Amino acid sequence: MTTAQAHTSIRLRECSTEGSYDLTDFKVYRDGDTLRFVSSVNGQILNPWALEAMSIQLMHIYIRSDGTASTAATPAVAGTNINTDGAWQYVAIANPRKLTGSIGASGVFAANGDRVADVSLSVREQRDIV
Repeated sequence: MTTAQAHTSIRLRECSTEGSYDLTDFKVYRDGDTLRFVSSVNGQILNPWALEAMSIQLMHIYIRSDGTASTAATPAVAGTNINTDGAWQYVAIANPRKLTGSIGASGVFAANGDRVADVSLSVREQRDIV
């Protein structure tokens, strides 16, 4: 292990708890004109850097709205280095480190990168990311 890897490892331990990346539940609620996405995790979410509700976690929720049933691998947001099962039209992003700006910041974005809606971010009971 290099010094940089050890430093990163120690730093992450100080900012997260066991299970705080383990998704245990995901629900969608309609609240008037607002959709609420609630992701629950199996550990306490910490916010040691006093960012927007959390410091380390980052949520991407990929949305397919056209009913297409394709499962062909489709690249996710640039920089994530992942593919989704099928094409997506929108992604809702909760990023406590980047609240405004282009795709990758908090917001709802079309697949072409255009921002289509703003979002708010909160953490309920230190386990639910809303």
